[in-house]
Amino acid sequence: MITNRKALVIGNSKYQIKPLQNPANDASAIADILTDKGFSVTKKTDLHSVDFFTAIDDLCKDAPDIDTVLFYFAGHGVEYEEENYLIPCDFTCTDNLKYESPSLSDICKRMSEAYPDSNKIIIVDACRTNGAKDFLNMLTSRGGIEKCSIRTTLTRPRFSQIDTFIAFATAPGMVAADAGVLGENGLYTECLIESILIYGMSIEELFRLVREKVIAKSNFKQIPWEHSSLTTYFSFDNYDVPCKLIDTITLPFDELYSSAFSANTEGFLLAGSGSKVLVQTFDSSHDIEIHLHDDVHGEVLLINDDYLLVGDSSGYLHVFAMKFEHKEKIHLFDSAIFAISFISDKTAVACGDSGVIKEIDLEYGKVLKTINTKIKHVYAATYVPGSSSYVVIAGGEYRLEIWDIKRGRIVKALNNNMYYTNTIAFSPDGKILATGHENGVINFWDANCFSLINSINLPERVENIVSVIEVVKDSGEIPTNHIVSLSFSPDSNVITVGTSEPSIEFIDVKYVQIIKKIRLDFPVSRVYSVCQSTDGNILISTGHKRKAYVFCTNRATDKDIFKHTATALQYV
Repeated sequence: MITNRKALVIGNSKYQIKPLQNPANDASAIADILTDKGFSVTKKTDLHSVDFFTAIDDLCKDAPDIDTVLFYFAGHGVEYEEENYLIPCDFTCTDNLKYESPSLSDICKRMSEAYPDSNKIIIVDACRTNGAKDFLNMLTSRGGIEKCSIRTTLTRPRFSQIDTFIAFATAPGMVAADAGVLGENGLYTECLIESILIYGMSIEELFRLVREKVIAKSNFKQIPWEHSSLTTYFSFDNYDVPCKLIDTITLPFDELYSSAFSANTEGFLLAGSGSKVLVQTFDSSHDIEIHLHDDVHGEVLLINDDYLLVGDSSGYLHVFAMKFEHKEKIHLFDSAIFAISFISDKTAVACGDSGVIKEIDLEYGKVLKTINTKIKHVYAATYVPGSSSYVVIAGGEYRLEIWDIKRGRIVKALNNNMYYTNTIAFSPDGKILATGHENGVINFWDANCFSLINSINLPERVENIVSVIEVVKDSGEIPTNHIVSLSFSPDSNVITVGTSEPSIEFIDVKYVQIIKKIRLDFPVSRVYSVCQSTDGNILISTGHKRKAYVFCTNRATDKDIFKHTATALQYV
């Protein structure tokens, strides 16, 4: 996550003269989203004059390595002598306007002096229609500045600072609605919250979208306004996902089905449509090929600190000790093994086309338990983090099952809204279970109570009719976008998705938004496998024509990743 960002968020609702309904709510909502977007946020509500100026002072205390600094204000604002003032909650007399209320020009100047090389963003949601007229009348009735010389609408800002972006909730001379359609936030902030969650937009594109939404919802009564002197590209996108293709791996088989990252070798293990498993490290002197027996191929592999497990197409589980010495070959099924999962350091479970779970003692190479499930075809299985011996299995039948392997009993059956479940994955923090289905559906479940909490649909966008024809000729079916592989980022915030489109997509787990989509260049195959390194910098996926694709993050590009991949992309 990008973290070199800083923000001050202020929402003033409890005015002594004329309170407002939503600014404090606005500040809370914006602070939460900016925190998720990588900002170090200071949130303040209902500030009096002294505290208002102190908060600005604190914002303008320079912090090292800050790329972007942001100031957000929601509350009353006035214009006087072509200057915009943001009003504190204890402000009662216009005589003291210049001394008790910070001006927008002064805030711009202070931020520019404190952060000369950073992007400066100022967002002002003021001029609220709820009470604006009463606020002005009550102010001027107390004496001081004449009513004709002060306005509760703001004017064009006076600033000459470079790399500054200022956004107003409404155009000069107009007012802004204090309540949006949902009622919990001001209209402008409501639209900003909706829009800022969308990835792939520059700040200019984002606020253009906000303006379109506000105009539509207000029927042209409110028109947001921006002023910019930015000289570089800025986006609120906060996740640096591994989406840069940097190289390819030539495989000893046609297609990659399964992959895993090995912390011990600091490399990837790759299995697919052949009788070899490739151990691909960042040191070419350690690259090896592991041979299974003839006429089979590796369907799935898994690794921990002690063992490498490979399930093959004929129902055998191959157990390798570390240093990849072949330890056991255990016959489990008469057909392919589709899923394996560790349930302890020395035991694992395997599932396949028969709908049976088998528990295996890896040290002695024997089957400990056989369990018949109600799922005829089990395509995915994974250990429930933090449990003693719970495993989630899935496949067909509109069903997910949680089994206590040690006791040999089903704990819970989940009714699924999709017939097939092709892949499942728990987030590293153990809070989320993700399941991938047909028709581009991904479901997110609470991993504690296994209740469905969210869902996203990634529909197929077929743009090339030749690709459609090739798929139909190959499979005899009209193409649909199945979710076939899932992999969480190490921090659990992003899930990488492999589809049958074929594409790789990165999803913001909290907000269920597409961060990035990579359309791959082959028409028939599916992205059966996506796997990330433990630091999240490298991603390896299924490729085309005996290839696996290697992607990296921007931060990895800036380091020595190219030096590593130059030696990594060879096999012995």
